[in-house]
Amino acid sequence: MTRRGWILLSVSIVIGFLLLIGLVGSVCFFLGRANTEREWSRKLQPHTPVEMRGLVNAMSKYASEPPNFLPLSTLDDEVCAAAVTNAVNYIVGEERLESTSAWLYSKVNAAKLQVVYDRSKDFQIQDNKIVEVKDRGFNLTQLLDPSGIYILGYHYRQTRSDHKILAAGADLNSHVMLLLGHNDATWVGYHMIHYTGEGYTNPVKVEAIVKMPALLDLVYIWQVKGIVLPKEGKDLFLANSNLPYSRLAPWLDNGPDSLEYVLDTAVMYLVTKFTRTSQFPTVIDLENREIVELKHRSSLYHGLPLGFYKRVPIYYNRNQESVRGTYGLEFECVELANRFLVSKGHRNLTRTWHADSYFWGAELKGLRKFPQGSKEKPQPDDLLVFDASDHDGQPGHVAVIYEVADDYVCFVQQNVGKTWRDCLPLRFENEGWHISLPEKKVEVYPPVAGWSRIDNSVHVKSPKPSKRGAK
Repeated sequence: MTRRGWILLSVSIVIGFLLLIGLVGSVCFFLGRANTEREWSRKLQPHTPVEMRGLVNAMSKYASEPPNFLPLSTLDDEVCAAAVTNAVNYIVGEERLESTSAWLYSKVNAAKLQVVYDRSKDFQIQDNKIVEVKDRGFNLTQLLDPSGIYILGYHYRQTRSDHKILAAGADLNSHVMLLLGHNDATWVGYHMIHYTGEGYTNPVKVEAIVKMPALLDLVYIWQVKGIVLPKEGKDLFLANSNLPYSRLAPWLDNGPDSLEYVLDTAVMYLVTKFTRTSQFPTVIDLENREIVELKHRSSLYHGLPLGFYKRVPIYYNRNQESVRGTYGLEFECVELANRFLVSKGHRNLTRTWHADSYFWGAELKGLRKFPQGSKEKPQPDDLLVFDASDHDGQPGHVAVIYEVADDYVCFVQQNVGKTWRDCLPLRFENEGWHISLPEKKVEVYPPVAGWSRIDNSVHVKSPKPSKRGAK
């Protein structure tokens, strides 16, 4: 074959390869878009007011794992308005609001929104920029009724959108946030995060709103018409089942702007197919169910709920440095024990020693302990404490018992990898109950010290600080 022939063949192969890639990409795009629409339609179900209140409560109660309502192919720090639109529509269970730019939000949705607060006169146009010239405080509890759902329009001082806002003659807000109120006069905001980084597991965030952050200036508050939330709601949870955003982000926005949506839709179709994950959250009913298992097909990450016992979530701890939360170091075994005890009406025992102290120092904590061989059989809601000795210098392990039979005991736990619940043999011999460790479990757990139970008759003393450090 001549040189010219080789060149023509090579060019033909390259063109054919590019056409094949284009064909595969087009097919994946149309399949991905169809799958996204199909999943959204399936999960967008009408909700009663009690269910709406339950979803609102869930979004703030489990703020460490906020639900994402956007298709994975559209995740971007400039789609905060779409995130709010989909969140409202999901809560209501119908296409109530339309997605548009943040500064056009109230105009496009004028029939569905009512202005309840307007600070636009506190802003001026200076050098083609929107600038706040008069600051003022605000009290959400005095302005708003927690029975409503509100959208907060704010101006981001470092926004790049001012020229678009001014050219459109639109509202002065560059971003929007979903505002959710509760009967205890607390308010939370649901919004898109405008930054990425290590450990960035979710593109959205839920945070308490007391005052506006320094770079955000409140401009408007709109109320979604036709929604009246009751004081009490159904106990629900919104479970995400997709990959952490930190793993998805590198696959997104890798092409020209004109092809971004097409490419991202095709790529996310393949990602969800190979990882068998969904895009939108699933509503989990926690009422009348003691044990709820959340089936995660994607990667587990620090702080991801693995399941529930009596509506208390059990979180995954990925062997990374834990921060101190309300109930202890998140998300270690003691933190779960404390949260569970508080759910039963007991005082919070954070900073009162390690896991083994829930047995060896039970009386100081208002608990009654039962050692191995006790005539008192373990009961559901007892704390199961693993520790070889009170003087071995080891922190031990603590779990919460959820089921007891004549030959086994089952428990939920944190900080044992993916094993958030487990069972061990139970036997009655020598006039006492014993929980044993099979050979395959000896390397997983320390020896069982016993079990502890809330005892309101025990006089609770103020515990002394632990020399070994508090968990």
